[in-house]
Amino acid sequence: MTKFPAEPILFKSLFKEKIWGGKDLLEKLAKAVPKDALIGECWEVSAFDDNQTYIVNGIFKGKPLGEIYSEFKQEITGNLNFEIFPLLLKFIDSKEKLSVQVHPDDEQVLKYGTDRFGKTECWYIIDAQKDSELIIGFKQDVTNQDIKNSLNNGNLLSLLNTVKVYPGQVYLIPSGTVHAIMGKTLLYEIQQTSDTTFRLYDWDRKDKAGSSRQLHVKEALEVSDKKSYPSYLVDPLVVSCKGYEHLYRAVCRYFSVEQYKFHDETVMVLPPKSSFQILTVLKGRLKLYYSTGTLELTRGQTTLIPFILRNVKIISSVDTDIIICTTPDIPDEIIAPLSDKGFDISEIQRLGGFTKKNDLCKYN
Repeated sequence: MTKFPAEPILFKSLFKEKIWGGKDLLEKLAKAVPKDALIGECWEVSAFDDNQTYIVNGIFKGKPLGEIYSEFKQEITGNLNFEIFPLLLKFIDSKEKLSVQVHPDDEQVLKYGTDRFGKTECWYIIDAQKDSELIIGFKQDVTNQDIKNSLNNGNLLSLLNTVKVYPGQVYLIPSGTVHAIMGKTLLYEIQQTSDTTFRLYDWDRKDKAGSSRQLHVKEALEVSDKKSYPSYLVDPLVVSCKGYEHLYRAVCRYFSVEQYKFHDETVMVLPPKSSFQILTVLKGRLKLYYSTGTLELTRGQTTLIPFILRNVKIISSVDTDIIICTTPDIPDEIIAPLSDKGFDISEIQRLGGFTKKNDLCKYN
């Protein structure tokens, strides 16, 4: 039997052409996007059905993540028992508007037989123009009939909550939340491994063939959360360290999002997790040192650090910014370290958002 190597895993990015895509992946993240194509999504880590990211280093070079995960689950995710790799990470370049859409939760998705997981997601805003906006949720509580009437009357936007967006913001979007990226925005999306999307409205536009994209109004009404919430923006909790800041950005049962902003050339040991870690460089460059080698990463690159790799040292350059995602042990990896730094439980709970699906509220 092949022994799983304790080393970071690199993948070939999977590009998705979209009607609303642009050129920011090339210009702002140095991605080798196909020429003469509107690329809207760049999947960095995926074990989703036929949309796999393929390994480009080590003994598993040329293999899809899903195949390796099925054989080495414990080495990759520790004691977490997931049938498929639980997270999907992608860059989204929305030059134009995306559809107004909604995703089902873990229970609802089983009814439709489209996926094994629902889709809770989180957006880190990498870049946005001055007039960039998002649609997230409703301005006030609504009913199915309210939504049907607004669609029939052509004024759905009057019900929807629109927010201006700025680089560096994080939005936590639970399953059931009606949402849309309104163009002119480059973001990093952390989500469950799922691709079930129900379109509620698509701006009456046509694709290259002159056809309208399919809508799923009935399904969208069934799964959408029709309550209004104060905000989906999650403010960070910041721990200042010598040479860098450690920011806790968002937390739910499915994933946590942490950020390290290095101001100086810095050496640090990456805190081990109870499962895997996915590290993405948003700006600058760094080197990872581990027992059998080194790995250099630059802007726009992502690596999967499997559970079995416990000791990783980072040496960062000046002005380097990284995101780290995992499926967290919330008490030990979120609440305990933040409590030790003096944060109150009410502050920590806000990392779970402001909806009824805040997974931190059960911890007191």
